[in-house]
Amino acid sequence: MVFKASTCSDRFKTICQTQGIPHKIVNASSYKCTPVVEDKHTYFSMIQDAIDETKRAYGIRYAIWDNYGTLELFDINNKITNIVLGDESLVTDYDYESTIDDAFNSVKVMREDKDKKKREIFVAKHDGNIAKWGKLQMVETISDADLNSSQLQKQANDLLRQNNKEVRTISLESIGHISLRAGNSFVLRLADLHRDNIGKDNLALITKCTHDLGSEHSMSLEIEVLA
Repeated sequence: MVFKASTCSDRFKTICQTQGIPHKIVNASSYKCTPVVEDKHTYFSMIQDAIDETKRAYGIRYAIWDNYGTLELFDINNKITNIVLGDESLVTDYDYESTIDDAFNSVKVMREDKDKKKREIFVAKHDGNIAKWGKLQMVETISDADLNSSQLQKQANDLLRQNNKEVRTISLESIGHISLRAGNSFVLRLADLHRDNIGKDNLALITKCTHDLGSEHSMSLEIEVLA
């Protein structure tokens, strides 16, 4: 498939229509992703690449799920619930992990003007985390000639803000709550994780959810701490 500059919701719609998949755009994106020729990629990876680029550029995170036979694209901020899970609310056990494998504390945004033979570089960095983790650098090349210097510096700052952090994941065992599924977010409250600045009513995104509807309803969750 060949995509011109278009939004992730446009690409989602095109792919679903091409394949005859019932679909719905719950929340449309306004950011136009870079033109691309997709060859030997799955349709899912095409959508995922557009979602990832949108997140890097705008900080807005989209996801897709199957809603009773209709594939839906949505902004995860619109799937936040007021449910609390924690020590005194449904949770029976948990495992916690923190990693910087996908973190960056130094960002370079570059734009090359081949006609003028000129390269512009915009830098954002976090000296504290560079001293703590070593330098973890991301380099992003921009081809959009319409962006001015302030916009390019803002892109560098936004990329640093999004990526200059540990990814904190938790696996939970819990009494079941039938309204929760992957894609929902909830309030996490775990006293033992206060030392890691987690547990004081943090927002947590469910990335995997398995319900066991046996004699007693239980669920296993994999979650990502967002804030």
